[in-house]
Amino acid sequence: MDYEALRSRIFEQTRDALKKQGITPFYVAKKLKQLTGATRKQVAFSTHDEKFYYSKKMPDNRAQLDATKTCAQVLDMFPSERMEHSFNLDELVSVLPEPFVARLRERLKAKAEEQRPKPKGKRKRK
Repeated sequence: MDYEALRSRIFEQTRDALKKQGITPFYVAKKLKQLTGATRKQVAFSTHDEKFYYSKKMPDNRAQLDATKTCAQVLDMFPSERMEHSFNLDELVSVLPEPFVARLRERLKAKAEEQRPKPKGKRKRK
């Protein structure tokens, strides 16, 4: 079995296992939505009267920021980073998810088209 077939089989099995446990794209989206509004309570212990005191609910900024970043990544909202060094595309592709690879190939093809010198039209002689 070649590497790509094995990788694809593992991906399918993982997706099926997650689906059996109720982790679907809808569930993930719903959970991310909840986390963008996450709150927390702080707890303090008083040694004077030996009691715990709880704060009112306040925004959990770290959880909200992480959820917002994850949403932005899922929606592909970050600009592509410019790579200054050369890399082997086949090695990079072997560790990336297939939808991302397809978008990457499209972007690279479009970039190559933009950089290709455009042919000049023939001038009419008078």
